[in-house]
Amino acid sequence: MVAALEVIIPDDAGGLWKALKESGEVESALGVLIDPNPADEKYLKSLAETYQNAASWDTRRQMVSIMADLVPYSLLQRYLPGITEHRIKSARQHAAKFGRGSALLVSKSPRMRVNYAQLDHFLDFITSPHVILDLPFGQRLLSLSDGSVLETPNLIRTMIPERIVAQYTQYCEENNFRPFSRSTMLRILSSCAATVRKSLQGLDYIAADGAKAFDDLVAMIPKLRGGDRRWVSHWQKVLKEAKQYIKADYKVFRK
Repeated sequence: MVAALEVIIPDDAGGLWKALKESGEVESALGVLIDPNPADEKYLKSLAETYQNAASWDTRRQMVSIMADLVPYSLLQRYLPGITEHRIKSARQHAAKFGRGSALLVSKSPRMRVNYAQLDHFLDFITSPHVILDLPFGQRLLSLSDGSVLETPNLIRTMIPERIVAQYTQYCEENNFRPFSRSTMLRILSSCAATVRKSLQGLDYIAADGAKAFDDLVAMIPKLRGGDRRWVSHWQKVLKEAKQYIKADYKVFRK
């Protein structure tokens, strides 16, 4: 062996032998497992325990990067069962680029694929007078994606989100406009939050008095024909639908 090394590199046979031992390429090619010294074995066992307790590959890559370029792949594989050569190389690249065991800050860059024409159309609808009352009620804080916070007036909506979505969908059908999906519209309404007022007493007396008039008619129906339940149920249903139409749909679909 000494003669072979001196023939290959006459001036630095010792350096060649040291490089071969540190690389572990000879042992790897011959399939020979190297027994580490007690100190190295202690550190490798600690590394293996930390690796097994990690919850994600990002954390495990940080752990492996501590010794990935110092220990041969065959030896790491003995202490970290199931680890692949690709992951060892990834850990070595991590150590070379970011430093041994360094944590990476994960930055989120969400993609937003929104048709701005549809968005403007929907925003115009939910900020129109038949959906909100022009009476700010306090303030709301709107958090933007860049971390900044805007103070906005807390508007009052006259309908719940599901009703707004159903009404807007019907409005788009009548105007041959393609709207967002239902889930997208609900997410927009959730982001553009507002207070929902079921009772308009004190805010819109005309609407409140009109709703009360329909309630009085519904209560009067059983007195007109108390014995005929089918007749009473039919006209009560008609009056409730008319109340809902006047309260919401009439303001949107009137010509």
